[in-house]
Amino acid sequence: MEVKKTSKYFVDLVESMKEDYTNLQSSINNQHNSYNKKLEIMNAMLEYNNSLSSRLEKDFDALRENNRIVEAMYDGNAMHRKNIFNSNKVLFVDSNKILKNNSSYDTYGNCVHPKVIGNLENVLNFNSSVGYIFKPSATVSINGESNSEYVNILKHDTIADKAPVFDQYTSNVLTVTIDFPDNPLVGATNCNAIELSPFLAGAAVLKAITIITTPGTQLSNDAIIMDYDQPLEDTRILFDSIYAIKTLTLSFDLTFTNNLGLYPFGLRHIYLYNANFDTERSNIVIRNDYQNLIKYIDDGIIISNQDGSNTSNKYSAHETTCSEQGIKLYSYYANNNLLYQIETHTRDLANQLSRNTKVFYADIPVKKAMYSIEFKKVRT
Repeated sequence: MEVKKTSKYFVDLVESMKEDYTNLQSSINNQHNSYNKKLEIMNAMLEYNNSLSSRLEKDFDALRENNRIVEAMYDGNAMHRKNIFNSNKVLFVDSNKILKNNSSYDTYGNCVHPKVIGNLENVLNFNSSVGYIFKPSATVSINGESNSEYVNILKHDTIADKAPVFDQYTSNVLTVTIDFPDNPLVGATNCNAIELSPFLAGAAVLKAITIITTPGTQLSNDAIIMDYDQPLEDTRILFDSIYAIKTLTLSFDLTFTNNLGLYPFGLRHIYLYNANFDTERSNIVIRNDYQNLIKYIDDGIIISNQDGSNTSNKYSAHETTCSEQGIKLYSYYANNNLLYQIETHTRDLANQLSRNTKVFYADIPVKKAMYSIEFKKVRT
């Protein structure tokens, strides 16, 4: 027997072909838009990097004019004999100064933070055996304008159909708002940390993070505001509690203008985390070397962390002491052990080192995202 094709069969076939053609055309358009956007990002990165190089050259010339740098010729090459760097300051991401065997912490971008116990749960991206699967339970708006494409900010970077979110703005003030329904369809929105990755590192100042929690949960009637107020690089920021988030708002000041007088800005991703951070036992041990013998170390320090500074400085700088922060100093290290604890020098108590050393070690508790430490006075 032979099955004859009816008119309905041909109508359905034509409709199916039309749908396939429409989908293919939409896919080509999306790929074209994605390539154009990536090209726009690359051009913005190139212009931004050139502006940073130019700024560094001007700063270097200013230091030379003020006799901060002394040049000498050696084999036809200029040597800068005067050290203009702050030897008392240590960046926590400088792996050359970290004793990893004695430290317990995690790191991302420009920060170190408490060690994660177990898995780092990404609230909106489920890690399956076939890769990350996005949970579409939030809307994203930029400067109050909602757009379905903005949700790509929340997707994991490994998801194939993720599109970059980047634009050039006429105003230097920008807000990114993530809003969840009162009853999200996919999972809970409990969150105690976020991870941010901008396309142009340092080209925008993250002023503040505002959290409004889901009705019926803790602090649901009040907005929780975290002052960050420093240039944004790849970083993680920890909250002081686990919040059931209804609305999360990031407020930015854009600081870089391109040759068109516009402010290019975009975020590679915003990840919301719900993780168990070991704030009680996390620490980082650093080593700091000097050319001469150390006479004493002052108790005063400056910590740079995720909390904004109380001064007008655009960088986090908190004056405190080793004693207040529970930081312990040592003069010797052997067999993975810190030995000969150093008593710091204070206004009321002069403590000079009892043994000759050109190096000291600092055991620093890690309770939040941290960037650097500066010892205010190390007398040699």
